[in-house]
Amino acid sequence: MTCIAAARDDDGRLWMASDSLVRMGNHQETGVEGLTKVFRKEDFLIGVAGRTNVKNLLRHRFSIPLRRRRFRAPFGKIPGNDHYIYVTFSDALRTFLKKQGEFAEGGGMTGNSPAQILVGTRWGIFQFFGGVTPLSAPKEGVAIGSGSQYAAGVLWALSKTPAKERVVRAVEAACRYDKGCGGKITTISLDPE
Repeated sequence: MTCIAAARDDDGRLWMASDSLVRMGNHQETGVEGLTKVFRKEDFLIGVAGRTNVKNLLRHRFSIPLRRRRFRAPFGKIPGNDHYIYVTFSDALRTFLKKQGEFAEGGGMTGNSPAQILVGTRWGIFQFFGGVTPLSAPKEGVAIGSGSQYAAGVLWALSKTPAKERVVRAVEAACRYDKGCGGKITTISLDPE
C-alpha cells in the first residue's frame, strides 16, 4: 500500500519520491516517525513498498556490498556495473533477507521477498521484485507499490519535464486514485558523479 517513483534528469541527477501512508493492522496512519519509505544508503537511493520490517531492516542493518572500482569480468560474463547490480548486489540482498527471515523459499527458482524494492544508483534505476532479481527501469522512470500503475502513466506522460516534478506528480496521482496511498510526499536525490 504505497507508491514510490524514481526518475533521472538529463544531467544525471536521480530523484525518488514516496507517499507516507502506513498501514498498521486495521488502521492507516500518515507521517509515522522513522518509517520513511525512501532513504539514502551510501551512494544508493532505496525505496521499499511492502512490509515495514523490510524497510527498517534495509535502512538500519543492510550493508551495501563492496564494489571494486576496476572490476574486470571474465570473458563472456556481465561487465562492471551490470555485474555488480545483477550478481553482487542482488545476491547480498537475497542473502540478507533470508537471514532476517524476510524471504520465503518456494516462489519459483529464487524464492520471494515480501516487498518491492527500488534501488537508484549513479548508473541506473533497478526494481527488485519477488525473487530479488533486478529489472532495469525505463528511461522515463519507474514506480512500485499499489499506486504504481497511476504513477507510471504520469511518469510516461511527463517524460519531458524535470525528474523531481515528474516523481512528485506521479506519487500525487497515486495518492489521488489509489486508496492505499496518501499523506505527505517525501523526495530525496542523488547527484551524478
